[in-house]
Amino acid sequence: MKLKLVVVTLWVLACSQAYAAPVKVDNKALPKFSMGLEEPVAEFIRWLPANTETLIVTQTPVTVDVKTKYPEPTPTSFAHRMTSIGSLFPDYAWWDGVKFNRVVAGSCNFRRPKNLGVFPFDGCSILLVDKSSPVSSSQMLAFARANCSSKTLVQGVELLCFQRQMQDDLLPFYFCSPQKDVVLWATDLTYLTAVLQRSKNGEPQAALLKPLLWKAIPRSATLFVLRDTTKAKGDSAVMANSIGDPANDSLYSDRRPIGYAASYQLVRKELVVSYYSNDAKALQLRKYWETHSECIQLCPCILSTPSPNELRVRTIVDQGSREAKFGLPLTTLGGAGHNAYI
Repeated sequence: MKLKLVVVTLWVLACSQAYAAPVKVDNKALPKFSMGLEEPVAEFIRWLPANTETLIVTQTPVTVDVKTKYPEPTPTSFAHRMTSIGSLFPDYAWWDGVKFNRVVAGSCNFRRPKNLGVFPFDGCSILLVDKSSPVSSSQMLAFARANCSSKTLVQGVELLCFQRQMQDDLLPFYFCSPQKDVVLWATDLTYLTAVLQRSKNGEPQAALLKPLLWKAIPRSATLFVLRDTTKAKGDSAVMANSIGDPANDSLYSDRRPIGYAASYQLVRKELVVSYYSNDAKALQLRKYWETHSECIQLCPCILSTPSPNELRVRTIVDQGSREAKFGLPLTTLGGAGHNAYI
């Protein structure tokens, strides 16, 4: 009888624990994400919502030049091209000459264009206007008000709406300035709303917290890219995880993808790209194409495997043909989900 009583008592206690009210966690009490990055870069990364798949961070001043669509490929212009393409900077006259001190861009939900052009995506670029910029954030806001197609209010912030024809796709864009010297350029209203909400709440955590993806990223990099390929969907996931298999002339699908990372250091003129996967065959195939593709003739690189789940590729960006120098930013962004049909 005593044994039954003990069993019943333990069962009641277990049930009371199982159905007890959940403990509320105060997010603001959690340590803030920084990953050794300086503010405001770390803060801007904290603004990006949880569904963020790709992160692009530019830690060097970038001046917008809408008149020169295809700048000569140089080590200096490399970060600028990566930033402008990854953020889909417009060619509006009122953007010309703006100097951004730092740029943090988050994106997700990459999808095929109707025909040719870049893959549309949901995302937002957080742009810190440099104090020496000839065009201030308030001037940009005034120009945007005069040229937008409509206006609305989101999270108490004036939102200016645009539409841009990109090849066969008519895409929406949104512009706002939630803080002095900070402007946002977004491709999706829901994503932008989440960014504004997190910025107001002082969110301490970040969307891309996989420590492995940060492993090869120098915190002082001129530019770096991270992508959590496990978040990729649809056609974007197929493109991210498919590698040609020369043994049977077919596509092999990475069964255990982890992610992708890239960093660029202007001082060294060095681009480092890392593919992460727990599928050994997938990494072997990527290694094969890095050493057998025609691109290797255009852009020499050095391969290494720091760990069983990483293939690292180092390239000096001013080596190789002019064609390779033009294509390198595009292939690097392609690994991050920003593909294009050309």
